[in-house]
Amino acid sequence: MKAFANIEGALAAVGSSLADVVRARVSVPDPADIAAVMAVFAERFKGIEPVGTFTCTPLAGPEYRVEIEVTAYRGAGARTEQRVAVVL
Repeated sequence: MKAFANIEGALAAVGSSLADVVRARVSVPDPADIAAVMAVFAERFKGIEPVGTFTCTPLAGPEYRVEIEVTAYRGAGARTEQRVAVVL
């Protein structure tokens, strides 16, 4: 997926990587594409697991299939973490 290549290139340019992503927002205009996008997202972020928000919203034109915005914290991927499950 070209979007991930762009994200990885931008992160690499500032000395970071997908491992440093702590949040992602994903917009997909066609609900029929959500499952495919989520599968790629899950594969690329396996073991990283940033907070994610997926929405179905129109984009600038029909040629756009997905928009991904990420927030990264340089060095976050190298930190140890404690996982906490919140069940409501």
